[in-house]
Order: sequence, then C-alpha cells, then structure tokens
Amino acid sequence: MKKHKITTRLREIIKEGIKEVVASKNIENKDTIKVLNGYLEAALWTGEFDDLDIDDIHIDTKIDAYNDVKFFLNKSKHLDLDIEPEQIGHDLWLTRNRHGAGFWDRGLGDVGEELTKISHEMGGKDVFIGDDNYIHIE
Repeated sequence: MKKHKITTRLREIIKEGIKEVVASKNIENKDTIKVLNGYLEAALWTGEFDDLDIDDIHIDTKIDAYNDVKFFLNKSKHLDLDIEPEQIGHDLWLTRNRHGAGFWDRGLGDVGEELTKISHEMGGKDVFIGDDNYIHIE
C-alpha cells in the first residue's frame, strides 16, 4: 500500500482539533494524523481506488474521517494499544466495514474484541466518486 500524506490544507483545518484528540498514554496526539492516513488509505484500497491517493478525497470527507478517528481513539484510550498508528487506522476501516480482517484477527485477545466492538458500533461506510470527481465516504 502506498504511503500518502494528508494535505497541507487539512493539516491547517484540524491543527486546533488535534489538541483535543487523545490524552492517552498509548496514542500520542502527533500520531492521530498517522491513524487518519492509515484509515483513508484503507478506504481507498477497499474501494478499489488504490490508483488514487488521499489528495483525491474531498476535504469534507477528510474532516469527517478525522472526526471518526478521533471518536474511535477517545473510546479506546483506556486500552493498551500496542499497534502502529497507521495500522490502527487501517484496522479501524476494515473492522467497522466488516471486511473479514481487522482488530479481531490480530491475536489481541480481549483488547481486540473491545476494539472490534467499538468499530462495529460506529457502523459501516461506503466509498464512492462523487459528481465533483472527488472521493467521498458516507
């Protein structure tokens, strides 16, 4: 999977929000962008848009994805997450959309089960190209 960076504009928009994201000993605020990148890259990959990149995702969709990641990290901050941030984002996308892989199959035991429960409670999302030729997630 290709590694892409969040656009500069999105960084500016969410910069202030980062301060509120995760006050956990396990996930540092600076890693939230890495979680978001993993999440969006997984969305592109499973949507069969792996020839496109994060810059092709509509800015409002990126903000919504950031809010989903923030919600998940806040709900799971009590858990010991010994997973790389990008992988957390990837697994969040796969698990919430029930792609047959994700947190539950990592051998994490009770932690994996709890992460799966949180992900499933968030509900599934669909990826598509809108009339504006940007990728959207709903």
